[in-house]
Amino acid sequence: MATPLFFAPPEAVQGESIILPKTEAHHARTVLRLKKNSQVIVVDGLGKAFRGTIAIMSSRKDTIVEIQNEIRGFGEPFAKVTLAAGLSEGFKFDEVVQKCTELGIKNFVPLVTEKSKIKMTAAAKFDNKLKRLKRVALGAMKQSRRSFCPQILPIMKYSDFLNAEPKDENSCKIIFHPVKQQRKTDPVKLLKNCKNVTILIGPESGFSDSEVETALEKEFSAISLGERILRTENAGPVTCALVMYWLGELS
Repeated sequence: MATPLFFAPPEAVQGESIILPKTEAHHARTVLRLKKNSQVIVVDGLGKAFRGTIAIMSSRKDTIVEIQNEIRGFGEPFAKVTLAAGLSEGFKFDEVVQKCTELGIKNFVPLVTEKSKIKMTAAAKFDNKLKRLKRVALGAMKQSRRSFCPQILPIMKYSDFLNAEPKDENSCKIIFHPVKQQRKTDPVKLLKNCKNVTILIGPESGFSDSEVETALEKEFSAISLGERILRTENAGPVTCALVMYWLGELS
């Protein structure tokens, strides 16, 4: 049986001890029925993980974990992977966040593209969902036993996102879209030794020709998913799973 895993924010780490949040303490005590001296792992959502034992557990007092050692890189992939996804009407972004967090994605960027059928005025409405999306990401982080909770950025225009993408020799950028007369790209060779990977997927109606051309000019490599058209909430997890496989993270 895997060692039980809990989340505690960085401020909960006090010296050699960690005070579990009330919800996590309740789960440890009531659901898992852990006892004093039980072995646990605590992650802070920023990439740190601690192995320890429960030192104090009481329904009336704090549940405190005594740290034994810090675990570096716990549950995290070698490469930092960002998913930028074009939004559509009725797009279930929470499903993308949940599944792709479990696969190891570190950043999510919702995009307004030419064919998104939504306006930037929808950004305020989307921002109201960020708290819920962050809770979804936190739950998926715990489910997949990661130590880093992904960032979910506010909505961006497609052009602004491309212009903000840094040029880095250790970075790889992929746009999943069929391109006429495109050369076959070997994704394994493309991603070899990449430390930062950006995945770009369009809304349900896809990217416009000009958007694809702009991405290629910005050094994105185009890869096709075949002739079948996927819903965006399916394309996100599928492309992320493929990239993680090509990176050797699923083998």
